[in-house]
Amino acid sequence: MSILSLPTELLELIFSFCPNATLVKLAQTSKDLNTMALQSFFRRSDDFLEHITNGLLHSWSTPRETSDAVRVAFFLKNLSTVTWSFNPGWECTICSPNALGLCPGCRGDPGLRMGPLKRTFDEIANLRAIFSRLPSARSVKFDFHNVQQYPTSGGWVGIRRHTVSRDLWRTALVGLLDEALENGCRTLEVENGDGMERMYTLWSGLWTTPYTPPNGKSFMLSTLKVHSDMLLQPPFVDWTTSLLTSSACAATLTNLSIQTLKINLPPLLLGLLNLPNLTELEIKSRARQLPLDRASNGIARFGDIASLLGRHSRQLKKVHLYGVGLPGLRVDDTTVLFDSNRDILPNLESFIAHPSIVMWLLNLPISCPKSIWRTNTSLENLQLIGISSEYNELHSPFVYVQFDMALSVVVGFCGWRNGENRTSLRRGNGKLSWRLKGRLQEKPLEVMLRFVSENDVHAWFASHLVSLPANEQPGASILTQLTHISTLTISSAYSTQFSDEAIEMLPDWLALISNSGASSISSPSERRAAGARLQRVTFIDHPSSGFFGASDYDQDQFVKEVAEKCVGLKWLQMDWNANKAIDLDAVRAIEGAIV
Repeated sequence: MSILSLPTELLELIFSFCPNATLVKLAQTSKDLNTMALQSFFRRSDDFLEHITNGLLHSWSTPRETSDAVRVAFFLKNLSTVTWSFNPGWECTICSPNALGLCPGCRGDPGLRMGPLKRTFDEIANLRAIFSRLPSARSVKFDFHNVQQYPTSGGWVGIRRHTVSRDLWRTALVGLLDEALENGCRTLEVENGDGMERMYTLWSGLWTTPYTPPNGKSFMLSTLKVHSDMLLQPPFVDWTTSLLTSSACAATLTNLSIQTLKINLPPLLLGLLNLPNLTELEIKSRARQLPLDRASNGIARFGDIASLLGRHSRQLKKVHLYGVGLPGLRVDDTTVLFDSNRDILPNLESFIAHPSIVMWLLNLPISCPKSIWRTNTSLENLQLIGISSEYNELHSPFVYVQFDMALSVVVGFCGWRNGENRTSLRRGNGKLSWRLKGRLQEKPLEVMLRFVSENDVHAWFASHLVSLPANEQPGASILTQLTHISTLTISSAYSTQFSDEAIEMLPDWLALISNSGASSISSPSERRAAGARLQRVTFIDHPSSGFFGASDYDQDQFVKEVAEKCVGLKWLQMDWNANKAIDLDAVRAIEGAIV
């Protein structure tokens, strides 16, 4: 009598008593058992069967045999998204067979069931086989957070004799990455793995074999996110560099994000990058506090960053920089990095960086003579400028007066872009001549202020609210000069919390902005006729506890105060969801204020 002749209900009952490993073995005995046993296996994890059937493979709260099961699940025909957090496989045969790490009492015990990264290597092999059989995964994310735990924690002390060959580790991981790329991956993200070099065996030389993209298929990679120090150090940095400089990658890559935790970006990598289709660029430090030796120059020298922007000036649309070096005092030192026959970043739509870098960028088209920039379309499509503080409290705390300096340059840039008799070059009768363009169509700008450091925040808000005579309008604050601004976004890092005093100042502080506090505006129709006045204030990226956090400040009262004091403002948005924005005209109507 065959087991398949048993009633389905009885089979499911039998499967419910089988360990995970047994179900995987049963699945490999016949096609019918393959489907029944593995569906029973997948049901043991919440919603996993539904996810994997719909093409989503993940490792969230799944048993360690999951990659083995998916590898042999022949009823699966489609795989669109892979999000996998690798398991290091440090296990103790005595105490915690399902734990990620060794218990203190059993470190060094000869009964260790698995060697260093044994399970990680198994998962890599399984994923390679999965990509080969189901070449349809378009989005792939690998996370090495659990793998890096032992080399970066005290638990590594008792097991240092368990090391990993760098050759073996490189061969396995590069093989997996290549397999994903060769089989149609469009978005590849690699996270963590920092400190992995502490697990490698002593090695006398560097890996010298150059990386060659897989043959047979063209890359489809459009987005690459390298958020791992591991891929920017030997023995992987040559793979990363060769990939980014390959013709296959240059033909398709449009979005590049590089983030480091403990290391600087290799200057050679930045110097070799030339991606003709690149539209989005992000270079950031993930470190909460930059080490002293990197506090001044950041994770990359500013000259290298400026050169990178210059090489990609024509196509870049979005740029986000954090923790990089800052520019010098002279703009002329970096203008030579841009093609003198072309405009500066004409397609750039969004730029977020330190105030010094923002000032450098906005001053470029203004300060350069028209004989160099033949037209005035530089930065003509810029829609958002983000001014970000940086956390460096131990060495050089951020001073928010730099925000004022950057906002002053924003004022000058908006005035320049919106038209004081700029000139353009035209050809007529075989000759080149300059003509006055006159006033251009008004182009409003969104300004983001990103608060990463809490140092000096309260004092900076207060500095704009100095005591004035009763009937005198404030004129010293740069906020009163912010014209051509359509949206003001106030962003705060997850660890940054505004004090009660700072929150209490915000309605008056917002009212200083000439666009929102214009007393001449008394109705929505007058607001529309006024042109590019501030229409929306948005608060985003605040801590999980909300913008007000543990504050006793009442949000409803805050909204009423903003509606009353910022008479030109239409919308107030307290999170990313624009559909939940508060209509301040409606608030004013309810309160009997100005409609």
